[in-house]
Amino acid sequence: MSAPVPVTVLTGFLGAGKTTLLNRILTGDHGLPIGVLVNDFGSINIDERLIAGIDDQTISLANGCVCCQIDTELVDAVAAMVDRPERPGYVLLEASGVADPMGIAMTLGNDRVKDEVRLDAIVSVVDVEQVFDLPELLDLKLRQIGFSDIVLLNKVDLVDPEHTRRVHDWIDERFPRVRKIETTHCDVPLDLVLGVGSYAATDISENGSRPPAAHTAAEFRSHTYTSDRPIAIESLRTAIKRFPAYVVRCNGIVATPESPDRQTVLQSVGRRSTLEAGQPWDDLPRSEIVVIGTTTGFDAAELDRLLAACEQ
Repeated sequence: MSAPVPVTVLTGFLGAGKTTLLNRILTGDHGLPIGVLVNDFGSINIDERLIAGIDDQTISLANGCVCCQIDTELVDAVAAMVDRPERPGYVLLEASGVADPMGIAMTLGNDRVKDEVRLDAIVSVVDVEQVFDLPELLDLKLRQIGFSDIVLLNKVDLVDPEHTRRVHDWIDERFPRVRKIETTHCDVPLDLVLGVGSYAATDISENGSRPPAAHTAAEFRSHTYTSDRPIAIESLRTAIKRFPAYVVRCNGIVATPESPDRQTVLQSVGRRSTLEAGQPWDDLPRSEIVVIGTTTGFDAAELDRLLAACEQ
């Protein structure tokens, strides 16, 4: 049986910037065969030079991505995507601007697809300029934020720092541990929001911050923790839940007492993490965990203490 395909649910109110992020992913140089499920093709401006073929409700792109319109029940659409002859390595599901992401997450647990896909992350896009507009819909926006693993505070270039701080405070009062990234034009490193299946932070400097892109509002830093001692799985799960809010991603290969002869692969986005059986060890077991976060408040010593407490 093939490994379950990781799925990111992209949520956020109308006009927040989800389509901008989708276009970044569809045209990005990520090397992933991504399947994208959308509600409406018309809302996505796909560069005609990238289109390799169009078949009914499906657009195939030259970079290996495929974009399918959800014209059936969601479970059917997910099943059809992962059952394609060229199985995607990753699925991005765009939720309607007024959808509750919890309902979508529950749908992915349907008996028909639960062994075919796994929920990797829920990413919410928030328009910081207009988040407080339409007060009658604030509860919906809060549900979209509260169920998310990562929140992109988008369009920070359109407001002053005081307004952005107000949005931070508004979210922190309700969800103090949610991971937030400030962006403009949803320009965020894709390896922070997509589970790329690798524990290496290939393009983030180990000793400093990531060079900002043209519109990136946040800078990022990574830290690698290594250990020759086994790390208990449940202790590691607890430590990840206790990570400070500046931690966005955590990936790694872990040596555990529960599976001493085989690697354990760690994938973590925001507050969500998975630990799955990997390959047998080629050499002596050794854990290597890469933690990625925003530079503000980043404390490598604090992360080391939390992870060292998991050793046996």
